[in-house]
Amino acid sequence: MEKMFSIMNSKGFLQNYKIKFLKNLNKREKKLLEISNLKKEKNIFTQEEILEKLKLKDFQEIEKFLLDFSKKVIIIEEKKNNLKVQLSILKSYIFLENKIYIFYGEEIRNSFLENNIFNKIGLDKLLIFKEKYAYEFYEFLLREKNKKNEIEISIEKIREILDAKNLYTRFFDLEKKLLIPIVKELKTMGELKFSYEKIKCGNHRGGKILGIKLNFLEFFQENKKNINFKIEREFKSLYEVHGVVSNIINKYNEKYLYNHLLQLKFLLKIYTLKDGEKMVLNDKKYIIEINYKKNKPSKIEVFLKEK
Repeated sequence: MEKMFSIMNSKGFLQNYKIKFLKNLNKREKKLLEISNLKKEKNIFTQEEILEKLKLKDFQEIEKFLLDFSKKVIIIEEKKNNLKVQLSILKSYIFLENKIYIFYGEEIRNSFLENNIFNKIGLDKLLIFKEKYAYEFYEFLLREKNKKNEIEISIEKIREILDAKNLYTRFFDLEKKLLIPIVKELKTMGELKFSYEKIKCGNHRGGKILGIKLNFLEFFQENKKNINFKIEREFKSLYEVHGVVSNIINKYNEKYLYNHLLQLKFLLKIYTLKDGEKMVLNDKKYIIEINYKKNKPSKIEVFLKEK
């Protein structure tokens, strides 16, 4: 056991492990996890609660449901060290009078403890994510954010992560049906903070989508101490937003920043902003954030990084 945990805590393992359900959970199984306190070893329910919450008909269906659920396992693998771990989600359950006692495994409980290895690999997230493939996307981002604060993901890579190579030929449908719900759930969890924008071929609205770009906000939150400029008001058009950002640059007379912005086509990308979208430039000297809301107050902030 000591050797196993030594391997699992190594940098090589954390970069190469795979974790998955041997067989995916169904809606009822996910619902039971949702209504349980997974930080506790023992959860107590009345039969009536289980029948109502899980939409089961009678006691026999409860028995069958728990028996089937007890067979579901999680597999953790790391091929370099030839390591394979199999975890049961449901440790045991007891029927006593009108009560049902449900016991979860120690690894499940430990996954909610900060710095525990099962927490580091996101076992807790695997159990509580609702969107299909949310964990796969989370796992990918978790690895990438340890390497750099900005990543670009091609449409082909997105399809690979979401197992959607033969689904949704249009990016619009792929984004609406799979990507956006997953991104929303990840942001709701609050652990990964990132901005999201589409990468286009050209800067016009109808440009072909090539992929997405994510900026991990925690990497530069510490630099957002010295705010140099902030404006929050309603803008009549994106042209007006563009003008305000240009004026901010001129006000501070930073030729370096202005040239760098043009090089990154940041100013031109303003014209592609949609309602609710955020644009972030994490420059060597500045951080610029634009939070755009159509027909509502938008916010533009410029932060000077400490030397």
